[in-house]
Amino acid sequence: MSISPLGVRPERSRDETVIALMGTRGPMTTGPVDSRIPGGDLSIDDSVASHKDNPMGGRYQAISFDLFDTLVDLDEDKLPLVRVDGEERRSTGEVIYDVLRQYYPEIGLDDFLRTLFRVAYQEVDEWRRKSQREVLAEERFRRVLQRLGIVSPPSSVVRALVTAHMDRMVAAMECPPDRRRVLEALAPRYALALVSNFDHPPTARRVLDHYRLTPYFRTIVISGEIGWRKPAPQCFLAAVEALGVRPQACLHVGDSLDADVVGAKRTGLDAAWLRRTDQPLPEDSPAPDYTIEGLGELLALLDVGSDGQ
Repeated sequence: MSISPLGVRPERSRDETVIALMGTRGPMTTGPVDSRIPGGDLSIDDSVASHKDNPMGGRYQAISFDLFDTLVDLDEDKLPLVRVDGEERRSTGEVIYDVLRQYYPEIGLDDFLRTLFRVAYQEVDEWRRKSQREVLAEERFRRVLQRLGIVSPPSSVVRALVTAHMDRMVAAMECPPDRRRVLEALAPRYALALVSNFDHPPTARRVLDHYRLTPYFRTIVISGEIGWRKPAPQCFLAAVEALGVRPQACLHVGDSLDADVVGAKRTGLDAAWLRRTDQPLPEDSPAPDYTIEGLGELLALLDVGSDGQ
């Protein structure tokens, strides 16, 4: 998923918010803070060894998950309505502007929103789609300010805008309890990974911690930390290499046909498409191995009970 500061998506798959026009690379961080499965005495490292010999579950040693609109949802109705060039949109734009005008009161709301939409959404997202490189949130907002005539935006101002945007986005997110229960059932039997497109890693990790999802993952790959975005193979390879499994032994689960299904399949992973919309499969693109309507269907697909047995 990609979420723009205007709350508008280039597609209905939402994997993570947006950042800089020049892809920045940071260190990849892996592994949960605590490798013990919540609510149990068995550590993840000790529990992945055995699988039932069923046609689906027995072929995988690992499962990787997309984050947004797969494990955590964004409820757009919780975002304020703004009007840009006569069109209403759900957006954090006015929230960001309320912070901006404290520093630059001469910049008008309409001018700011038009520039935000053009730079932070259209231009940057187009560059990301073509390059498959990440653009960090700080750089995205820095470029918006530069387009508004602020040649050298102070870092403190950029951070304040990013914080306002991310805080409002987090307030509109939710993780239904059944999502965590799926991870809890799978963790004793599979090595789990998270592979997320998100331009502000601290917020992604904040969301994972808030919903107590972090301990289920042996490795966490975030585009803002490795510099690449799904469907780039680097994202999936980073996950399977950290887990110590071959791509063919990993099933990837996500809601985006392009980022999750195409990206996983072209890297050698199997893919389970979480169908959230009627989005058609792109021409000449590999089809998902499985299509599910809800995350809980994974348990039946892999012959795993809700208690992990």
